[in-house]
Amino acid sequence: MKTKADQKRPHTTIAVFGSAFNPPHCGHEDVIQQALEHADLALLVPSYCHAFGKPMAPFEQRLAMTEALATDLSVAGEVRVSDIERTLSKHKANGKAIYTYDVLHALDAMNPNTSLIFVLGPDNAKPATWNKFYRAQDILNRWTIREAQERIAVRSTGIRNKLAQGILPTEAECPRMVIERLKTINYYYHSEDEGE
Repeated sequence: MKTKADQKRPHTTIAVFGSAFNPPHCGHEDVIQQALEHADLALLVPSYCHAFGKPMAPFEQRLAMTEALATDLSVAGEVRVSDIERTLSKHKANGKAIYTYDVLHALDAMNPNTSLIFVLGPDNAKPATWNKFYRAQDILNRWTIREAQERIAVRSTGIRNKLAQGILPTEAECPRMVIERLKTINYYYHSEDEGE
């Protein structure tokens, strides 16, 4: 049981995992569980304006689904969701991408007594993708990087394709609470986008 003192204690290590979460799935869940092996807290950061220009469901819907994912993971460790990218977007021209470097820099300033670990998902760890990251070398030089292994081969694209046909994903593809949220989101039932 947590005491008030525990609730006020800053986390010493925060694993930051950013993704489109379009929608969140069991592969994301597994990456978060891997991150919790190295951190006191996993902080999930849904993309607000994707750096690679991928089309996504509206931010509020993806934020709600990511919160459902965090709730589903509550037994694995402490997992929270941040809308930091939306906050950062207020300081950028409309429609400009929010970069991982900027997110980590802002989180560092907000959490001065913590260590940040940037969790690199399997798709982004591929050199062809990683080399496109804004200030990739600065990220490597400044923060600890943990590359997650792909142990569950599920893709958001496949889930969106099923949803476009009116088929809900299975619990092998999406956590139960995310599936419940998907039942209320119309975006995927008419969309044929390619955002991960």
